[in-house]
Amino acid sequence: MSRQEETVTTQGAHSVQDCAECKQKVEDDHHGLECEYCSVWHHIGCVGVSAEMYDLLCNGGDQIHWFCRKCNDKAVDVLKLVSQLKEQQDILHEKMTRLDRRVEEIVTCKEPEFTKNLREVVQEEIKEGSHTKEIEKRLTALSTVQQTATSKEEIQKEVNEAVQREKKKNRVVINNLTRTEDTQEEVQGKVDNLLQKFTIPPSEVLQVNKLKDGRYVSVEMKQSETRATLLKRAKELRETTQYTNVYIRPDLTYQQRQEGRQLREEMKERMNRGETNLKIIGGKLVKVYETGQLTQQRQAPSNQRNRPQTFREQRE
Repeated sequence: MSRQEETVTTQGAHSVQDCAECKQKVEDDHHGLECEYCSVWHHIGCVGVSAEMYDLLCNGGDQIHWFCRKCNDKAVDVLKLVSQLKEQQDILHEKMTRLDRRVEEIVTCKEPEFTKNLREVVQEEIKEGSHTKEIEKRLTALSTVQQTATSKEEIQKEVNEAVQREKKKNRVVINNLTRTEDTQEEVQGKVDNLLQKFTIPPSEVLQVNKLKDGRYVSVEMKQSETRATLLKRAKELRETTQYTNVYIRPDLTYQQRQEGRQLREEMKERMNRGETNLKIIGGKLVKVYETGQLTQQRQAPSNQRNRPQTFREQRE
């Protein structure tokens, strides 16, 4: 915003601020610009803005924005991120709309055609890219149990769960790193400092958001490999003094947390019956056999579905 625009908008009822460069007041009759990122005022002469450019900024409306030298790079990064998120949101919305339309077609068809049509949806969607792998997995599972999942509501529930898992697959939740009163910039700084412990650069982070009361932070990584590395090395925080009470866990859906809880209960029951060497690895309950320096894994018998590893197993 320019000083000229603020004067017109507030009819002189603004507070006079100092120029960040020369520390002098930016009065109504001065040519001044307010950074749209940090909200600090500057005389145009102090920041090298010509009178012609100043007039363009004043009369350009909402289509033209101005950022000071200190904030320009950060503002550009934020705008790029917003553009990326908007593009991802549009793609996801388009896929959900298409899936909803196809689900409606499937549930209205005759039962013998159910499996065939469902697989056609999967095959068509998987061609669109890697974002539908989880959807393909869960819809394929549905086709094998169509007798108990032939209603639109049940199918839509499975599709929504798949979409949520897809959205969370690159996210982790960090506990006890931040405080309720921390600003978004302070939260971002703390996350960057923590990731440096694992030699993960800030450029690998796609998005950081505060959750609940501010003690929880959701961090979305650009690559699933980076997320896996972070979760694998999370236990190293115990050996530090600064982060000894900080916990990192995967960001799971409610259904994933419920499935993990059932796995832990099953493992406890089987250990009470005398079974040993049981561990939850990769969302499965397995027996681990030590053979010299080698560890052999065999899946333990269970009537439970495959489930993701939960926070408690990640910490053990």
